[in-house]
Amino acid sequence: MSLPGPTWERDEKGNMITAVMPIVNRETGQINQVKETEHYSPTSLGKKETWGIHKQLDIMNQNEWSDSIGQVKFNLQKATEIMKDIHPIFVGKYMQLLAGKIKEKDLLPEERQYAQQINFAQAYLGEAQKKAMGLFDRASKASVAEENNAAIQRLKETANNFSQLLDVKDGKADPLRYHNPLVQSQAIITLTDGLETLHPNLYVPSEDYALEKTAESYGNVAFEAFKKFGYKKEKDTTPLILIENPPAGGGLSRAEDLKNLVKKSKEEFIGRATKELGLSKSDAEKRAEELIGVTWDVGHINQLRKYGFTGKEIIKEAETIAPLVKHIHLSDNFGLDNVELPMGMGNVDFKEVMQKLGVNGEKARKIVEAAHWWQFQQSSPMGISMEALGSPIYGMNMAPYWNQKDAFWQGYNGGFEGNWLPQTNYETFGGGFSNIPKELGGQRGGAGRSRMGGTPME
Repeated sequence: MSLPGPTWERDEKGNMITAVMPIVNRETGQINQVKETEHYSPTSLGKKETWGIHKQLDIMNQNEWSDSIGQVKFNLQKATEIMKDIHPIFVGKYMQLLAGKIKEKDLLPEERQYAQQINFAQAYLGEAQKKAMGLFDRASKASVAEENNAAIQRLKETANNFSQLLDVKDGKADPLRYHNPLVQSQAIITLTDGLETLHPNLYVPSEDYALEKTAESYGNVAFEAFKKFGYKKEKDTTPLILIENPPAGGGLSRAEDLKNLVKKSKEEFIGRATKELGLSKSDAEKRAEELIGVTWDVGHINQLRKYGFTGKEIIKEAETIAPLVKHIHLSDNFGLDNVELPMGMGNVDFKEVMQKLGVNGEKARKIVEAAHWWQFQQSSPMGISMEALGSPIYGMNMAPYWNQKDAFWQGYNGGFEGNWLPQTNYETFGGGFSNIPKELGGQRGGAGRSRMGGTPME
């Protein structure tokens, strides 16, 4: 999922901190952002306070939840005001009317007026219950996503109490209890009381939201690929699912973000493999380890420099991600934009990166990504990249290397070296072969006769 990531800056102590955090509304998907701001509050006696990013996010979630609970209570209050003058005995008679045991014509004029009032009250109760049920759904999703076990347990208890009041069986409430305004009102109060103190996070950092949704997608893709190409097949041809870090500044662009994404993707794969394919947990974990990993783009992570990260801090990112790397994208830049230059033309410290990636980095497949170079120069970036990386010219992984090639290159006028052109050739004809006869394109005279014709007979 492509979402904006945070931006960073260095604080007074020299530490990198989040300057701006994009946030997402879980229900609508709407994106906003929060940053550190200053406020005046009566609780601080009118003095200026600094609200950090996380404090503002907490306040937003609490206020939104309180407003939503307030809407439920408003409708409950309206229903209560309507019902306050109606005696419970008539409520029982009203339920007989709903059950078809009596008819409306059997009601007294005053009772018909009460029946109309109950209908009005139930309109408010229906709205209150609809909102409360929506809040229960929101709280449940948030609690599961955040693995908040205390909140999950509270929701289970609340659901149980609510269901008992309405005599729910097989997911359906008893119709008469459900439409009884006194019972329905009490059930909504029970549900609201259980929800009021939860304060689930409707607004979450964009990276948390992306992690939640993206891990599910990658885990499912890995599972479907394994089921199609690897599970119970004579030859396992399951493709690897390798998650690439986007350019710095995008969501999930840091090493720790990718570690969390891989971990949750594996959990998704393991859950489905054990449940749907009957794999043991250990076998599913082994397959997840093989199939899900990281493509580390050295150019993308280098763009942390534009936020003030140092070269050493960027190298630390490689060290963090090293255990998960299976593939490497090679491109260079100056830390500002994703210009995709051949290696050696920017300030990516490839040597240090590879040292931190270790054995996994050595084994990983590597691809040169220099599309912009090809686009504007119309020439292959491979030779330049191999020279910058010091790759060996021959496949035996030994000298000479591409960055030494200039020492072995000489122009045409410098002659050639090697046993296939003996030194005597140069002594006879010169380094540039200028002493060969004119008949062969050189400058040496033929003494008035053709050298190739031999000496005239006398």
